[in-house]
Amino acid sequence: MAQSPDLRSSALNTAIGIGAGFLGKKLVVGKSGNIFKRIIGSTLQLGIANFIRKKIPQIQEHRQSHPQEMAE
Repeated sequence: MAQSPDLRSSALNTAIGIGAGFLGKKLVVGKSGNIFKRIIGSTLQLGIANFIRKKIPQIQEHRQSHPQEMAE
């Protein structure tokens, strides 16, 4: 089965978003057993994951259109 670059890019963006969400949850909740902290952490994880997943294409587009800014 051939993989398209769009599918690979989308999978990578999703993985990065999930990883960022997981780290955000760990920073907020830690090892807490408090149910309210865990609920807030899960909500935060979902929000961060979706935000990052949606922003990565915009960042990539900006990076491609302004390569001189990245070199500095």
